[in-house]
Parts: sequence; structure tokens; C-alpha cells
Amino acid sequence: MRLRLTNSGAAAGTEVVQVYAGPLPFAEAPERKLVGFAKVELDAGARANVRIDVEREQLSYWDENRERWISPTGEVPIYVGSSATDVRLAGRLVVR
Repeated sequence: MRLRLTNSGAAAGTEVVQVYAGPLPFAEAPERKLVGFAKVELDAGARANVRIDVEREQLSYWDENRERWISPTGEVPIYVGSSATDVRLAGRLVVR
């Protein structure tokens, strides 16, 4: 996942950009699960391109009946922000 981050403040700062996956298809899962993050330091008014890789393993879940990890397929909601409750971007990731 790639995004552009801007420090719109008057001072240098640090942001931890967090990526959350929404409920996984066909699985009992939390509403939002942290699947990636990046710490970015920016001067006042500066911009940066940020890349956060979301690995398939981060989207997997433990199936108690099968006693193994399962990787979902289909669309997974994705949320990006400073925390799970401070979402600034939303979209979908297609897992094949």
C-alpha cells in the first residue's frame, strides 16, 4: 500500500501511519486488526511517499476446527490512520 503523507503543522513531527484490515471474509475476526505500520518523521510543511507492505500472513486467521492458519480470499476492508479510531483513508484490498 502506498500513500502520500503531509505535515500541515508549523513544526516538525512524527506520525505512525497504521493500516488495519476490517473483518475478514468468512471468518470470525475483530472489526479491525493492525496489519502494518510505518513511523514517518517530517519537517513542517513537508510531504513524503509512504509504503507499507501488507503481507498475506497478516490477513490470515487461525481456524480451530482445522487447526491451521487460513488465508482469506476476496475483498478485505482496509483502514489507514493514526489509530483504529482515527481513520483518514478507507478502501478495499483484493486477496486472491
